[in-house]
Amino acid sequence: MKKLLTAAMLFAASVMPLHAEFIFLKDGSIIDGQIIKDAPASITVRDKEKKVKTIPRNNIMRILYTELKMGKVYIQKRDGESIVAFIVDEDRNTYTIRTNLYKPVEIILKRSDILFIAEKNPSGLKVDGDLFSF
Repeated sequence: MKKLLTAAMLFAASVMPLHAEFIFLKDGSIIDGQIIKDAPASITVRDKEKKVKTIPRNNIMRILYTELKMGKVYIQKRDGESIVAFIVDEDRNTYTIRTNLYKPVEIILKRSDILFIAEKNPSGLKVDGDLFSF
C-alpha cells in the first residue's frame, strides 16, 4: 500500500504544473512561462500560449523564479526625484527598474534611497482644515 501511495504522489507531482518563471532576454523581451528543461547551454520553456521554445543561455539576461507584479509604479526618491518605471527584480538592498518594460536598459536603485513606491500616482488629495492656523 505504501508503494502504491508513493507512486501516486510522485505521478501527481510530475504532472502538476510548477510555478511560472519570467525569462528576461537580452533583446528586452520577457517570456512568461514554465521551464520544462534546464540544460547547460539552453533552457526549454512552455509559454502561456503552450508553445515550447528553446532559448540559448547566452540570450538570457535573468530568470525570475518568483511572482513579481511588473505593472507601472511611481517611485519617489528621498532626494525629491520621481520616477515612473517597472520593477523587474529586487533583493534585500536594491530594486532593478526599467522605464520601458520591453527594453533591456535597467537602473538599479538602493532601497535606502527610496522614500516610497506607489502603484497609482497619488490623486484626489484635498486639504481638510486650516493650513495656517497655529
